[in-house]
Amino acid sequence: MKREPTTFACDTRLFTDQSDSDTETRLRGGQEGNKAAAVVLNSGDHGGAALIGTMGCEARIVERWITRRCDRSVWCLKAILRSFELVSGLKVNFAKSNVIGINMEERSMEGISQFLSCRLGSMSFKFIGVLVGANLRLRSTWQPIIDSIKARLNSWKSKQLSIGGRVTLINSVLASLPLFLFSFYKAPKKVIEKIIKLQRRFLWGGDGENKKMTWVSWDTICISKEKGGLGIKNLEAFNLALLIKWRWRILVEEGNSLWKVILVECYGLKGGRVVVADQQRAMWLKLWKNNAPSKILIFAWRVLINKIATRDALSRRGVLRDDADRRCVLCSSEDETVKHIFLDCRVAKKIWQQVCLWLDVPVVEGEDIQAHFMAFGKLIKGKKQKRVKHLIWMAVIWNIWLTRNKVIFKEEAAAIPVMISGIKDCAWAWFMARQGRTCWDGWSDWYNCPMGCLLSL
Repeated sequence: MKREPTTFACDTRLFTDQSDSDTETRLRGGQEGNKAAAVVLNSGDHGGAALIGTMGCEARIVERWITRRCDRSVWCLKAILRSFELVSGLKVNFAKSNVIGINMEERSMEGISQFLSCRLGSMSFKFIGVLVGANLRLRSTWQPIIDSIKARLNSWKSKQLSIGGRVTLINSVLASLPLFLFSFYKAPKKVIEKIIKLQRRFLWGGDGENKKMTWVSWDTICISKEKGGLGIKNLEAFNLALLIKWRWRILVEEGNSLWKVILVECYGLKGGRVVVADQQRAMWLKLWKNNAPSKILIFAWRVLINKIATRDALSRRGVLRDDADRRCVLCSSEDETVKHIFLDCRVAKKIWQQVCLWLDVPVVEGEDIQAHFMAFGKLIKGKKQKRVKHLIWMAVIWNIWLTRNKVIFKEEAAAIPVMISGIKDCAWAWFMARQGRTCWDGWSDWYNCPMGCLLSL
């Protein structure tokens, strides 16, 4: 594998006689007749401490370079590298190194290259993965990051992953690919928008060619789980947070370290949160703490925020154009909304009645889906049961939705006994998969007395 060259850089004031008033001119390249001239050694071997030999900014010092070919700074540069070899036992391979001049004449750089036994290089180059000398405001500079994200997406099959798996991959892989560059540079808005577009398309099951319908806004998805989102990183805010970290270190770090001096001289030192009601926060905490599969948790989250593909929602988006197509496929009496299909539909009401009879509790009522969710959780008391309180609730809405889809796409009848059996099976499987142990004799106990099984934890 080809090793990425390492760049050595150091404080410019080590080798110049300039006053502090010339700082800005020195760092920004200077004006005509007073240009900052620097030598950068880009080594293909061992990386470590950074050293830059800087030539004087005065024209007379540059002229002295042309005539003498080697300035004291280059002598110092080679002496320091030699000292590094003696102390560390490592050896700098000058044959693999490049020397790069900034505001330097070609004749001077040829002499420096011969003296250091290095090749002549040019801007821009990479230093431990960070671009140096490139225009970070151009989208083309960030194209390798976008290409790496596309390559990862092409290796994954979104159709074979559940939405919970896709959320995990976005948070653990896609959001971390630009992390290193985000720590040093502010990404252009177009670049962030492109990365978000790739993430959003992957989240909803699309690929490079096709995209699927988006049911929840990206701003909502980026909210933390405790506040009603999925907790996916907001890349723009994440980028700013990583950059603000350096400002924080400048404010609290003592001493005059090199990086601090450079940033202060370049940029200087210049001296909202979402409020969620307690009930809303408690609801989201209860949801995400349940021991259900991630796919089921995200489906329940979409139900609670009214962002699933009901026939009413599809009609409002222009997918279904006939008013008759908005009717509930289970009862055909009212429009299929979230509240209707899960609470008000006569099939859903019979399901809830039989589930509450199975649990030996009163029938749960709620004026909306969120109130119903919270009321159902109050049926099971105890701290040890907080991770299983809503498993049965989620099993109910999941099986109602599965039955609804079977009626539409497979033309199957909605059989309530089959739905009840599916609810019991799902809740049992989810709980046993997460719990990792049996707290009762077996399926017969769960089938006959589920509340006793849950309270025996």
